[in-house]
Amino acid sequence: MNDLGLFILRVVAGGYIMKYGLPKLRDVDGTFAKEFESLEFRPARTYVRRAGLVEVVSGTLIALGGFGPVGPMMLLADMVVAAVATTARAKHFDLDQHEEEALFAAIALLLALGGPGAISADSVLNVRVFDHAWMRYLSVPGALAGAAYMLSKRTPSSNA
Repeated sequence: MNDLGLFILRVVAGGYIMKYGLPKLRDVDGTFAKEFESLEFRPARTYVRRAGLVEVVSGTLIALGGFGPVGPMMLLADMVVAAVATTARAKHFDLDQHEEEALFAAIALLLALGGPGAISADSVLNVRVFDHAWMRYLSVPGALAGAAYMLSKRTPSSNA
């Protein structure tokens, strides 16, 4: 993929991820907290804020092309948590219910493993600390471990 294509992909995907995260940071009426409570994340408001922060930060890093695979791997972990938690609640996997998670996870993998391209903050600022293949490949199991950790924090209600 050429650098202009990567730049467009990063800006669009990063913008949409930020769009999903910002309302969670505000959650004025508690809508997201109720949803997270149903996914067994307690205290729900804390996990809503964490998810919102992860989505805003990962979206920003993706859009800017900064810190190599960090933003994409935060996004991958977030999408894995979303897909697994909603599947656990439904007690079955329905691919049609996880289109966004699958699409964003694929974009995250592409950007983490392939890099942000020449039109990126890392390139402009000559940041090379994350520009190693081994680091990019290790970031994937790191993201999956982070997702597993967050999923382990789910607590079933006592009346379940």
